[in-house]
Amino acid sequence: MESRNKYDAILIGSGLGSLTAGALLTLQQKQKILILERHSKVGGFTHVFKRQGKYTWDVGLHYVGEMNAESMPRMIFDYITAGALQWNKIPDPYDTFIYPGNKIELFSGRKIFTDTLIKVFPEEAEAIRQYVSDVFHVVSVNMKNIVLDKMYSGLSILNKPFSSPRSKYLHGTLEEYCRYRFRNKQLAAIISSQWGNYGLPPESASFLIHSIIATHYINGGYYPAGGSKSIPDTISAVILKHGGTIKVNSRVSRIIVENNTAAGVVVLEKKENGFSETEYYSDCIISGAGARITFGELLRDPKSIEIINQINSLKQSTGTVTAYLGLSENPSGLGLNGGNIWIYDSYDHNKNFANRNSSIEGKPQLAYVSFPSVRSGTETEHTAEIISFIDYEVFAKWADNPCKKRGEDYEDLKNRIMDKLIDLVESKIPGFASKITYKELSTPLTTEHYSGNKFGYIYGIPSVPERKDLKFISNRTHIKNLYLTGADSGTHGIAGALFSGVFAAAEVMGKPKSLIKIFSEAKKFKKRSR
Repeated sequence: MESRNKYDAILIGSGLGSLTAGALLTLQQKQKILILERHSKVGGFTHVFKRQGKYTWDVGLHYVGEMNAESMPRMIFDYITAGALQWNKIPDPYDTFIYPGNKIELFSGRKIFTDTLIKVFPEEAEAIRQYVSDVFHVVSVNMKNIVLDKMYSGLSILNKPFSSPRSKYLHGTLEEYCRYRFRNKQLAAIISSQWGNYGLPPESASFLIHSIIATHYINGGYYPAGGSKSIPDTISAVILKHGGTIKVNSRVSRIIVENNTAAGVVVLEKKENGFSETEYYSDCIISGAGARITFGELLRDPKSIEIINQINSLKQSTGTVTAYLGLSENPSGLGLNGGNIWIYDSYDHNKNFANRNSSIEGKPQLAYVSFPSVRSGTETEHTAEIISFIDYEVFAKWADNPCKKRGEDYEDLKNRIMDKLIDLVESKIPGFASKITYKELSTPLTTEHYSGNKFGYIYGIPSVPERKDLKFISNRTHIKNLYLTGADSGTHGIAGALFSGVFAAAEVMGKPKSLIKIFSEAKKFKKRSR
């Protein structure tokens, strides 16, 4: 093999998990790393795109919790970006839920959250207090188990997760918990309002993933200063400064495995006259491409096929459509301060999800609205996004056509869906539609094309209760020297991807000592930066 194609570690994909792991390997062990990204931009779901030279949107990061200066996620970010990444606090209310005849606004703080719900549902005061206690309890126990397992594989079994009369509800679905805890169905619906952050309605989503999301945002939301691209930009700068290499337009087609040991990757690299095939070698391969791609496309062994069958047996999430909108002015004139707007056609979230394709012929059942330009703090031209769920099958007949060349009927369908989403938002925020100067819709086909995620799924392995029993959701794989990072090796969201990178790096460097060192160095960096 050529020495120039030999690296200490090769990372597949440039999402946050890969960038985090890569930064830590270069910072702590000065490893020569190579990051391979299939897209033309680094960052995975944290990258941005621009239209007409002035309108900018994020594609996956809409808000993040727990980014106060003293939190561990913030300390890790500070460490791997050399303090270059800054965060803007989203003004309160950071989340607004609009239901037929009702609107609930969330303000930062555990006590404010509790008091807000009790004020609306005083008869459920004790149940609300117990709910808040339950979500923090579940997250605390889960985090202890994760850290124990990451430091000493298997030791988490010594810490029994839940041993109380309510245990079966804490282990079950969000709907099962709400039936157990609340009498008022509207309260149960409002408690469940953030389910779009993990892509499954209450009847399917685990109470654990709900608890992780609920506690993550209870103290408010944050957004990277300068937009979500600031995350890959600042981490990449650290990696490159310490000798790492990042290649875009480089799609890994196969992981080279010899004697059940990962030895390298085969890469299709985009050139002026097409693609060329190159092999890169390493004794450490870290895949941030997701479980479906890693086991279903990059590997072909019997165990990998078994893993894909396990994933397919789970209740699946669905694809999304996103209306990317350019605005004529700051949306603050409509009373919008940059917080999220969640619009639901009914209090029945299972029904809203079941009718997710209604925007084709009828009225959309749900929509999430965000304002990236306001949050970034740097944009002079303002933008908004409207996101809703819709099945891949709606667009499947155009799947084999090239991106941006799928025909007039595809564009007509997109425009109809987009206009209905805009009409839904206009019905709740009068004057919104008149501010729109540019509009464009992405579909599950768009997500599949740019991310490689089959069917345009944005959440990877679904967060159903059975997920916790899947042995392959780990940084280690059944192939020696092959590791996973990203949401499929841990939990959803930016914080989940961040810590998946931390844990992957610790596995490579040797735990528990390396994991302790990572947290220690992050804290030391925080003290020095003061």
